[in-house]
Amino acid sequence: MRRILLLYFGMCLLAASAAAMHYEGGGTTIDLVPNSGCSTDLTDGNTHVQDIKGYPFGSPFTDGSTIIETGLGVLVGTGEAGPVVPYGTVQLHIERDGNNVRLTWDYTGEIDLYVLTGDGSGSYSNDTGWTILSTEDGDGEYIDPDQVGEVSANAERYYKGIYAGFSSDTYIPQAWPVGKIDVPVASGGGMQLVGLPLDAGTATTSFYGQLSSEQEIVLLPQAGSGLDYVTVYNDSITGVDYYVNPTTGFWLRNPNSDNVVITFVGPLPPETFTADLLNFDLTANPIAKAISTDNLGVDGDVVLPQSGSGLDYYVKDGGSWGPSFPTLNMNAGFWYKYSVNNRRWNVDPTIPDATIEQY
Repeated sequence: MRRILLLYFGMCLLAASAAAMHYEGGGTTIDLVPNSGCSTDLTDGNTHVQDIKGYPFGSPFTDGSTIIETGLGVLVGTGEAGPVVPYGTVQLHIERDGNNVRLTWDYTGEIDLYVLTGDGSGSYSNDTGWTILSTEDGDGEYIDPDQVGEVSANAERYYKGIYAGFSSDTYIPQAWPVGKIDVPVASGGGMQLVGLPLDAGTATTSFYGQLSSEQEIVLLPQAGSGLDYVTVYNDSITGVDYYVNPTTGFWLRNPNSDNVVITFVGPLPPETFTADLLNFDLTANPIAKAISTDNLGVDGDVVLPQSGSGLDYYVKDGGSWGPSFPTLNMNAGFWYKYSVNNRRWNVDPTIPDATIEQY
């Protein structure tokens, strides 16, 4: 979808007179009047005209595939647009702030913050179980106390924002989630195979500030047919920094004498996506819920999840994994090897569900 902004209207006049398109809502009237040489038709199936701040006064005008939303701010720039935050919802940003989780947003009106909490086993739902956490004014910040590391009150916790007073039944399913997930890492130097269903950023942003000055955590992400060796300290890193995101597994090792709880924060993917697999791939469950293995791969494929200090070995034959391998838990990393052709994740976080398919 293209976003047509100020440079488009530098050629095609925005005025209040006879128009190719007319919108009224929230006390605002917009007419689009093309100048000579400009197309009189903006309903080409790809056009999206929107205030850059994305906070409309009234309901958006829709005509075919054209959307006009009006609000405060100016229109600037041109180019390809990414996904547009759904009307009535607020895009939240999340970060750790000492022992707390800090939520911020750009919308200046009142919002209702909603929360969904789980025990760490994978409790995410896109539309059920959400309860209101707080109604916030235009300061754009909320601190959720004691949600990080050893003092964390909830092993998993997800957040959404919608305009204050809007129906949660209608707008919570459309709102984009952010979340925090705790990953306990046992002491003693044992290896732990994990993955995350959120975009947690790099190893530096994910781990900094969560270790004491004497502690370190070793990450071993895939590098070609082998593994990289990355050591993370409280405020520095040795080795190549590593990005933590859905579908990507990695090994963790805690050589310290004490157990460590690492809290990862970030956005969960708001829409369906695919991710190609290598022929022998260190991957992970990409959603914040346990998933069935029934729709993973085809006959001849091999899955190797962690089992104690080693790996189990499962082969798909006759449409089933043998021996029995019914589910993949949230945060489960595993090795995946496919037999012929190619494989990719097909992920729908709104259900949520994920499959590995042949292509």
